[in-house]
Amino acid sequence: MEGNSQPVALQDVKELVGKGGTFLGSSRTNPFKKEGAVEKCLANLKKLKLDALVACGGEDTLGVAAKLFKLHQVNVVGVPKTMDNDLSATDYTFGFDTATTIAVDAAERLRDTGRSHRRIMVLEVMGRHAGWVALYTAIASAADWVLLPERKVDIKAMYSHLKKVHARDKVGIVITSKPWNYRGRRRKGNNSTSSATCC
Repeated sequence: MEGNSQPVALQDVKELVGKGGTFLGSSRTNPFKKEGAVEKCLANLKKLKLDALVACGGEDTLGVAAKLFKLHQVNVVGVPKTMDNDLSATDYTFGFDTATTIAVDAAERLRDTGRSHRRIMVLEVMGRHAGWVALYTAIASAADWVLLPERKVDIKAMYSHLKKVHARDKVGIVITSKPWNYRGRRRKGNNSTSSATCC
């Protein structure tokens, strides 16, 4: 919105394919949520003589791009780049596979620690309201329980199952996506003593 810009040449981007985040330092500010911000964006597009806006991001970013096209006829190209994998009409988004791969590695390391200390370990992964990273991580790491934001938590069933698993294996792995539902309340923060946050 501030109109900051820099030219981008081939040498600036040719090795970005294996890196996460943004080298531009851009944020995920939604101009439709700030007074006068949309007008600033439109003025910047005109001032910089841009033919199109390439929006790389997830649900919020591409929602803004779609609105700019619909309401102001801005030429946009949407690139589904979000580790949350929460976009319709897209099988997998850029970043989802990387996030899941890293989370599986973290889960396997936590299993070693849990086995050493005879604990049930909890790994919290990102995903906002979409539990794809948690689900795929749980499947690939053979986790003992998974908590998803799309499902209500049955604490009694989880407790009973994890107790049996711990008695048998002396270790247990729970993968959780934040936030998850517990009897209508949203879980926030990281309250477990034997836990790690990843991805």
